Amino acid sequence: MKEHKEEKPEMQEDIEKIEKTAKTEEFPTGGELPKKFEQQPTQMFIAKKRDQEKQQEEKKQGWKEKLKDFLRECRRVLKITKKPNSFEFKTIVKISGLGIIIIGLIGFAIHFIKELLL
Repeated sequence: MKEHKEEKPEMQEDIEKIEKTAKTEEFPTGGELPKKFEQQPTQMFIAKKRDQEKQQEEKKQGWKEKLKDFLRECRRVLKITKKPNSFEFKTIVKISGLGIIIIGLIGFAIHFIKELLL
């Protein structure tokens, strides 16, 4: 447990809180962590806590902030995309066409079976 003392200072408070909780409330074994917790890295606990805090902040955001975030993500996606060359385009068209044909055949088969049974 002592090897995590070299981690970033902002994480140190979270680590201390986890250790205090482990020693006082949750574990009646005198402060020893169960082996499954000793094997997991401390960052996992901190990452879960930060994810929960981020989700709470997202719930508190108004519609304006959500719209700004959405537009920012759209802009990021558009910056990293590129126009496909002719080979890529032909491949995409072939695969899409094949998918449409397969879905159409499945729908036709279901409709045909339904008409035969009724």
